[in-house]
Amino acid sequence: MKRRKKFLIILLIGVTIVLLFPIKYKSLGMSLFSRDNSVEFRSSKVRKQYFLDRKNEFEQMVDFMEEYPIELITCDEDMLSSVHVYHLKDEIWIQSYKRLSPKDLKQIEKSKIVDVFKTLNMETIIRSSSSAISDEIDLIRFHYKDDVYFDYCISNCNLKDIKEEFRGKIREENKIDDHWVSVYDEIPSI
Repeated sequence: MKRRKKFLIILLIGVTIVLLFPIKYKSLGMSLFSRDNSVEFRSSKVRKQYFLDRKNEFEQMVDFMEEYPIELITCDEDMLSSVHVYHLKDEIWIQSYKRLSPKDLKQIEKSKIVDVFKTLNMETIIRSSSSAISDEIDLIRFHYKDDVYFDYCISNCNLKDIKEEFRGKIREENKIDDHWVSVYDEIPSI
């Protein structure tokens, strides 16, 4: 009986430590107790305020992404695609469709872009085109959490507020200014 009680106490302490002090990966404890959840961003006011609080960092990242045609990703190594992949720091990786020169890599590593990326708390920052056929880059997408992202429109911008509903799920796009929109999108992609 005493062994069983000691075992349960040790198990309870171990689970508590794992939930409260994650070491490397986002743990169950962090996801259960975190207030940093995409549902909070359902409100366009919350998304806009998040953007305004970090506008300088968003703009720095846009300047950087226009100079280097790359994608920044925070993930485990096994989640990366087969394009050119470079490890920057911690769990932050670069994906590029073109091989980066050693000079470019040194410039990227010297820049403060990793710190800016961490400040924004984004999962990915990607460049996207409006057409699979076109090479023209139309936007830079800042993917925050599961259902939340911010888009910077580079060309052919006709931004406006849009709200769609499909089977009880919503997709809401809100214009911030002539180049920026915030999006809450819980409608699954087809």
